[in-house]
Amino acid sequence: MLLRKKTAEWLGNLSTSNAGNKVIPEEILNGDEEAIVSFLAGYLDGDGYVAKSNVEFVTKSKNLADGLVFLLKRLGISPSVSEKVVGEETYYRIFITGEDRAAFERVLSASLLKNSNIPSGGIGRYPPAVARYLSRLYTKFRLPKKDSETAYHILTRNKNVWFTEGTLERIAEYFKDALRRLDLAKQFLENEETPELPFPWTVLKKYGFTDKQIANYRTRGLPKREPRRSEVISALMKEIEELREVAQEALKFIKLVKRLEFYEVKSVELVDYNDWVYDLVVPETHNFIAPNGLVLHNTQLAHTLAVLVQKPLEEGGLNGSVIWIDTENTFRPERIKQIAENRGMDPEEVLKNIYVARAFNSNHQMLLVEKAEEIIKQKAASDKPIKLLVVDSLTGHFRSEYVGRGTLAERQQKLAKHLADLHRLANLYDIAVFVTNQVQARPDAFFGDPTRPIGGHILAHSATVRVYLRKGKAGKRVARLIDSPHLPEGEAAFRITEKGIED
Repeated sequence: MLLRKKTAEWLGNLSTSNAGNKVIPEEILNGDEEAIVSFLAGYLDGDGYVAKSNVEFVTKSKNLADGLVFLLKRLGISPSVSEKVVGEETYYRIFITGEDRAAFERVLSASLLKNSNIPSGGIGRYPPAVARYLSRLYTKFRLPKKDSETAYHILTRNKNVWFTEGTLERIAEYFKDALRRLDLAKQFLENEETPELPFPWTVLKKYGFTDKQIANYRTRGLPKREPRRSEVISALMKEIEELREVAQEALKFIKLVKRLEFYEVKSVELVDYNDWVYDLVVPETHNFIAPNGLVLHNTQLAHTLAVLVQKPLEEGGLNGSVIWIDTENTFRPERIKQIAENRGMDPEEVLKNIYVARAFNSNHQMLLVEKAEEIIKQKAASDKPIKLLVVDSLTGHFRSEYVGRGTLAERQQKLAKHLADLHRLANLYDIAVFVTNQVQARPDAFFGDPTRPIGGHILAHSATVRVYLRKGKAGKRVARLIDSPHLPEGEAAFRITEKGIED
């Protein structure tokens, strides 16, 4: 027996909630995955539905819907949300479809009332462009019908309609069948027997055979006399290998498509341009993707220098060690290892000769430069003295801590002292100092480069050599020499590879 007053005291705020203002408790939102799975399984038993095409949650509470989406995203599931108005009430419907249903299986397994496997199939989630591409590949084949239809019929049924995961799986089966039939045809040809081809005999036209010869081979089989017999077998074997690549490409494409989410653009709205461009920056990343799939940062030049400086003098290095002051958490030991391995160096030994310190603010950054002198002195008499000091990036902390024109003078004075300390170390101990810098947009720039470096004239006049890096075409990067006491301005193209920076 439950006593209303005591129960209300025990439930706290939950006792006053209703269908329209329910929320998920903070303990669940911040809980571990096991707690999230258990909560979602319980909610599924109470207010969820498992259908053939999707899993659905329904609620009147906007806050509860937002919480459910948050929990699902924590499990790696990207649900879709729609609103349904019934009378004067608005209901929020959360759908889990496509590949996300596989990730939801762990919630189903914890469910007490709806513990079952989700049927395959689903609502249309693949755009017509996918069907058009697969249709072009499939036209190269000629396969028997399955259930009174071919894959071509499926792909051309309506090219403007989104199709389901179940349809995509059926199409994949046709390409798998094509591979099996190609392998079987190859075996027949290797035994010099007439095969049942999964493609039309007319492909022999591109190998120089006439229509009359092709019609004869199709009805009577392979020619009996040499060298014509070997010529036909060779042409068919070549065609089989080419079509194997087509089928494998189709299956690889289907596998990739299943991992993607597609959203249809319903409308495009033109807005007046207000002459300002806003850059959205994710703190402590500034990353981009190289053509080879590496996630890279503008410190790639610094990573390469940190490896090359350790090479012996006869190989273009300085036979030295490195001090790296990291202000943006961008130093990546795995990248150092990759560059060293691909340049024939011992990665573990290379890492041992790089001394990394993380700077958490501008004062700490300046203090680390002072402390760096102690390491330089200690290593001076060793076989690997310090020959390179990297600061990446130089102005990041100064930029974030001194905001607005009112603090500009103080920031520049502090930056000038920091640069003077770096100059002193470079001149006193004969080491190279390499710094990276950020750029900012110039909204008033109508011509030329719309960016400018942070730090102003103090940094510009302090740096002995200034190089501006930008993206080029075809995966290339361009290094432009802006200022140097002994070299003219110029540009050089380079690539970012497993070896670091290369011509």
